Amino acid sequence: MNILFIENEFGSGQIFTVLEDFGNRVVERQLRPGENARIIVSRFKSVVVTERGLLEH
Repeated sequence: MNILFIENEFGSGQIFTVLEDFGNRVVERQLRPGENARIIVSRFKSVVVTERGLLEH
C-alpha cells in the first residue's frame, strides 16, 4: 500500500484543497495551515491538490 502525505505548514498563508475522485464519487477536504492529510494511493482514483491564499475568496 502506498500513502501520499500532504502537510500545510504553519504560517504558509495558503489553503490546500484536496480532491479524491473515485469515478462515481468525489471527496473534497481543505487543509489550513498546520493541518495534514494521509491519502491512500490507488489505481481506482485520482488525486488533485490546489492551493489558494487565505485572503482569496
